[in-house]
Amino acid sequence: MAEFLPEVAGEAASGAYPNGVSTVDLNRVAVGRLVRLGRTHGVGAAVHEPLKALLDGRAAEGKGAESFSSVFELLNAGARRT
Repeated sequence: MAEFLPEVAGEAASGAYPNGVSTVDLNRVAVGRLVRLGRTHGVGAAVHEPLKALLDGRAAEGKGAESFSSVFELLNAGARRT
């Protein structure tokens, strides 16, 4: 994961989120499964549910094929939406 951080930071800084290996849609599926699995086994999903909401929001904007780092657009209220 640490090796991935410079790429995420560069994309977030530039506002360019080319199709990547770790897309919004790919992460939506994974995080959705973590949430469901946790609920099934009585494990809290307090960390994963907000992330899933951000990923769902980005996908709803038609950005599912973009890199995971495009989620930062939703965290920066003053930023221009891409």
